[in-house]
Amino acid sequence: MTQIRDIIGAYCPMGCGETLHLTPGGAIACLAPACPRKYAAREILGDRETDHIVVFGADSWTIKHPLRDRLGDLFSCTIHEQAGAMGGPPGGQTGRYRAIIGADGEMDLELLPD
Repeated sequence: MTQIRDIIGAYCPMGCGETLHLTPGGAIACLAPACPRKYAAREILGDRETDHIVVFGADSWTIKHPLRDRLGDLFSCTIHEQAGAMGGPPGGQTGRYRAIIGADGEMDLELLPD
């Protein structure tokens, strides 16, 4: 019979501590009794997006960084710097954009459907 296995050194993203486990069915779950979202780690790791997503409002913007950015210095992100320097949405069009740094070192934006 397959047992629940500890995941050593992995912490629940909900702040429960080192409480993540691998269930017999293969899912990552937090087994802390008070965890508000037991499968949060599975949801986060299940996100297939590996590029930055920038959401431009009329006078604001925000970035969803890919998980790989957490391995480096998130505060010196080139996408973050270039989005901040734009002064507004590209061509005045608000929305969600996929952002990558092109071969020329500049940010390329692709408008995503709503």
